[in-house]
Amino acid sequence: MNSRSYVRQMTLPEVGTAGQERLAAARVTVPDDGSLAREIEARYLRGAGCTVAPGPASEVRPLGLSSGPEAVGQGALAALVALRAALGLGPPDDALDDTRGPTVLP
Repeated sequence: MNSRSYVRQMTLPEVGTAGQERLAAARVTVPDDGSLAREIEARYLRGAGCTVAPGPASEVRPLGLSSGPEAVGQGALAALVALRAALGLGPPDDALDDTRGPTVLP
């Protein structure tokens, strides 16, 4: 882990050095459905230092999801929920309203 890449997020009380090590060790499965939301989710997770593993495409897509701000928001929210789970900040809320939720593998 190149700690210089993550120095800003390591200054957050929720992350710190130990949290960044947990993020670096986390492997998060993101459905490979080709959507902008999943691409944004994967980019956020990689940017935080997580390993992203492609998973099966989600069979149920949220209603009204389109390429644009909604997709960016959906992907960002999914990534943040997975990051909270990887940091051990409690189980994710019902903030992510699609049937899959994040999958963080040990």
